[in-house]
Amino acid sequence: MSANLLSRANIRKIYKMVVRFQKTIKYHLFQKKKISSMIQNHVEIRSPNSRKILAIYFDGLPAKRLDLYGGIIPVPNFKKLAERGTLYNNYIVTAPSTAMTMTSMFTGLFPHEFGRYSWSKSDTSLPEHVIPLIEILSSEGFEMYFLWDEEFMTRRTQNKYKIINWEEYNINFLDIANKEIQTKQTTDMLTKLSKSNINKWFCFVRFSDTASSKYIGSAKSYSPYSFDDEVIEADAILGKLLETVDDSVDIIVFSDHGKCYGERGLFKYAFNLAETTLHVPLICSWGNGKVVDDLTSVVEFPNIILQNVIRKHKYLYADTAYAHQWNRNTMIRDGRWKYTYNRIGWPVPEEFYDLKYDASEQINLIGTYKDPYRDSRPKGDTASNKFSPSGLSLDGKDVSEVYPRNDWAQIRKKIKELRNERERIWLLQGVDERNYG
Repeated sequence: MSANLLSRANIRKIYKMVVRFQKTIKYHLFQKKKISSMIQNHVEIRSPNSRKILAIYFDGLPAKRLDLYGGIIPVPNFKKLAERGTLYNNYIVTAPSTAMTMTSMFTGLFPHEFGRYSWSKSDTSLPEHVIPLIEILSSEGFEMYFLWDEEFMTRRTQNKYKIINWEEYNINFLDIANKEIQTKQTTDMLTKLSKSNINKWFCFVRFSDTASSKYIGSAKSYSPYSFDDEVIEADAILGKLLETVDDSVDIIVFSDHGKCYGERGLFKYAFNLAETTLHVPLICSWGNGKVVDDLTSVVEFPNIILQNVIRKHKYLYADTAYAHQWNRNTMIRDGRWKYTYNRIGWPVPEEFYDLKYDASEQINLIGTYKDPYRDSRPKGDTASNKFSPSGLSLDGKDVSEVYPRNDWAQIRKKIKELRNERERIWLLQGVDERNYG
């Protein structure tokens, strides 16, 4: 062969052709599986030329506040949608931030699978084998509408929100920056679509957090927390949108992450992996009242949208940041067990919770016990001023010697398993923890 044929440029071209061919084969296999899974799950198979999808995204909405999920804030419109569709009771996001969760939503990847190490502009590519949801919808002939500021998606500082290369796809972006008028903008858009000849569209609408002026104080009869005003407003918005579209439109309602109200000293989201941050609502309009209690990760969002079979994962993962960022913490979930490694050491280096019996994450089952009575001040009739009121010297002991459980052998085994899994996925990314001491 000639030297030109073996040049690096030609090798790259050949490689890209092979990858594109693999994607094409993968896509056709996906289509075949999709039809069979729809039949298996009793989903109505509509004409491939006539599906309309409305994805309604409420930023920063924690599931635990909604009465539909056992909370105290009434959400009648969320309930109305769930009664006719599918309610996902345990839908878990992959990050406490929009960019990382959105990347998982559109690619089906966990953060450690993105192939990214930072927010750097030069570190934005995704693995070659990935077929983003947007690419699948585009190839199926969907007209796509994003009611979200285009600059927010494509040119934001540090490229934080370059989830995929949006410019590759024919997407209609409509700026929707002012929450005071977001609902009207959306209903106007949906009305135009319903009157048009477009029979196949995907409309993605983002509603920001922070209650608009009309809804400030709207939750005060249920809760003293002002964040709950956002829940009342989200339900009201959903009600108006349900009135705007007919039953031919498939609706999916969700959030990118929740937020903390002050639980365990945590406020809002950003860099914590608490359940109030990771557990969010997800409801779709198809399913005839089905309830999914299984743990479901946001990486299954493409399969849910496409009405495909949801994959079973041995573990669910979440990260606060990318591999080379000093504030990266990692969560690994295996059913009821939740393990978190905090690289920054705050509030503690490791956390391990049994969410079946400790849903609010109050009892950390890993580490040493810090006795709140360990100081030397006199304590009345306590047996000794060195001891706790219990009469026991507990400070500095492993928590397994303190907390009265009968399954510590199982706990130790599970901690070791999830700790090893965390180390494994970090090593896959070439992370040298000595750089973060």
